[in-house]
Amino acid sequence: MASPHYSDLPEVYSEPGSNLPEVAPPVTSSLPEVVGGAKHDGAYHAVPGQDGKLDREQFAALGGDNALAERRIWGLKRKTFFIVLAIAIVVIIGAVVGGVVGALVGKNDSDSDSDSSSSTTTSSGSSPTPTTVATNVLPKSQLASSNWTDNDGYEHYYLFYQNRQSEIMSSIWDSENKTWEARGVTDNLESSVELNTIRGTSIASTAWRDSDNDFNIRLYFLLESNVVGELWTSGSHSGSMWRQDDLGVKTFVKPAKGSNLATCRPNMGNSSWPPIALLFQNDDQDIVFMAKEGSNWGSAGTFATATNSSGLALTSLYQKDEDSLDLPLWRPYYDSSDKLQEYLIDPLLDIGASTMGSRLGDLPDGTTSNFAAVGYNLYNLMVINIEEDGTLTGRYWNDANWSEPEAPGYKSSPSGFSASSKFTAISVHAGRRIYGIVDGEILEWKFEKSTPMDWIYIGKVTTVSDDK
Repeated sequence: MASPHYSDLPEVYSEPGSNLPEVAPPVTSSLPEVVGGAKHDGAYHAVPGQDGKLDREQFAALGGDNALAERRIWGLKRKTFFIVLAIAIVVIIGAVVGGVVGALVGKNDSDSDSDSSSSTTTSSGSSPTPTTVATNVLPKSQLASSNWTDNDGYEHYYLFYQNRQSEIMSSIWDSENKTWEARGVTDNLESSVELNTIRGTSIASTAWRDSDNDFNIRLYFLLESNVVGELWTSGSHSGSMWRQDDLGVKTFVKPAKGSNLATCRPNMGNSSWPPIALLFQNDDQDIVFMAKEGSNWGSAGTFATATNSSGLALTSLYQKDEDSLDLPLWRPYYDSSDKLQEYLIDPLLDIGASTMGSRLGDLPDGTTSNFAAVGYNLYNLMVINIEEDGTLTGRYWNDANWSEPEAPGYKSSPSGFSASSKFTAISVHAGRRIYGIVDGEILEWKFEKSTPMDWIYIGKVTTVSDDK
């Protein structure tokens, strides 16, 4: 029997001179109540028979006839009870240790190739609150975006990214329905060819309309062989078919390993002019300017040497003193020894007549930065880069001068977002929409042409979920 000075078992009742086992009343114990007990003075006690002893029915209720021969705990023999208790303790300790280890492993997996953000469907124009449900956006995915306006005046926005399976996804929005619709690009690929893209590939897109076509969009990326792939569509909805074009099928262009891509095709003109332009770095880290006039790709040459794996961006604008809009001014942006450098490409793509443009501020030392650049309202420019700490820096051209580099002013933001939130990819298009990946979510802002560094939060872009 346990010492009366210390025990974790309840107080017992004992009948002097009796050879019956002791019965434990549950005063403050978590053990089961004694069956047939009566309450006196706030405590439960065993009820003896008329002769001062418990009868067989009362013992049977407590543990059966065997209780006459041996004490039991919770209906088990004492030895069996302590064996079960020991096993339970081992199981509980194992579960706790396993849970801690699993949580640490899960965190490492999350840091390397997952995220913890919501994939809730929203409409452009709403301001949802991010949750903590995992999305299917590849953590190191890049972004590309394009816009166009149809003959009825409705705006269309295209956004491209990779999922965790390295497939290229698209999210499409239009001003008529005002909702995002998400779909895998390869789901609508006309041919049966599989696109094995590099994980975290640079993605570039451009869209335009001309006198011969209501709408065209081109999409560029790197295949696992490090060859540039090219897709195009002339459909304006998520179910439109995508087709392979020359690059990666007939024409093989192989940039340097780790090279980024940038593309631009200005509006106006016809099916041959202005051309589609494509930038990438070669093995010497020179920036190659390729152009496609009609159906033929050709190289206009190299125009600068950039930092290894430099961020690249390409856009265009027009001169107000030009009588025609057929001669856009091409504007590439790249990393030149940790400086954001602009180049002025000749309208007729004469690289020899092209010149160095403005230096637009410092870039992170030794860090490959993601750039985004856009020409909007014909005569204005914006260039954005990601800093080493994941924050953004932007500057704009007001048709006369470049502004000083500065952080955007976020006029509205989702819950949990701040100016110090970390971006992993950004994109911007001429519809004055900015997209950024933050904690696995693709968020959307807009800006007005009069206040380009004041960003108004629109909402979260719908992406293709894990169970697409």
